[in-house]
Amino acid sequence: MGTRLIGTLVERAGELAADLEKEFEKCLHDLEVTPRALNLTHEVIEKCANALDQLMHLAWEIRIAPTLGVSERPRGYFPAAIDEQSFRSALGQWKLVDVEQKDPVFAKVLRRWQPLSDPQNNWIAMLRKFAAKKHVGLVPQKIQSEPRVVVSDQRGNSVSWGPGVTFGQGVSVFGAPIDPKSQLPVETPGVEARVEIWVRFHIEGTDLNALSFCTECVSGTKLIIANFASELVLPD
Repeated sequence: MGTRLIGTLVERAGELAADLEKEFEKCLHDLEVTPRALNLTHEVIEKCANALDQLMHLAWEIRIAPTLGVSERPRGYFPAAIDEQSFRSALGQWKLVDVEQKDPVFAKVLRRWQPLSDPQNNWIAMLRKFAAKKHVGLVPQKIQSEPRVVVSDQRGNSVSWGPGVTFGQGVSVFGAPIDPKSQLPVETPGVEARVEIWVRFHIEGTDLNALSFCTECVSGTKLIIANFASELVLPD
């Protein structure tokens, strides 16, 4: 297996993420999380996690296995360490506790993508956590029924606000005066005002938006594969 074949896992994850976006549109309409949405979310996460694990296996076989003189493949995962102790523990699965001595380049590249090195890598730790679950639970966020006023003009400009915003006398939007009592624009030619219910789905027990997280996993996994392939000279 080379990086090109591993990349097909992420390509498929991207296709599933696109399907998930469409499924969420149905969920938003019915204000209900469908089993298909649950399954699509987990499939995206599972394929990205699998791609990273396969990438780690490939890197180990190319960079480390020849120096050990062993043919048995270790059973490990792509590290997602939040601290040095967990990083060393994960490396132990790969017989890489002394990776800095065995392969400094590999050590540098692997460490670069750890949450302990950069908070922007925290998605990898969450990915690992969710991938271990049979199904990822999705729940509407707390403001699922929050009404928002959306005002637009004929040129395509628009603004919106929620119930936490109030306007006093003399305020206007795109030339339409805001009625302080109703907090809605007064009917004005060329200006459209409507009230929408904004709902988003978050991964259970977190503040993560499910679709945004899945999209981040796909793009982030692609970056890691490209970086490993380039820096570690892995086969296509």
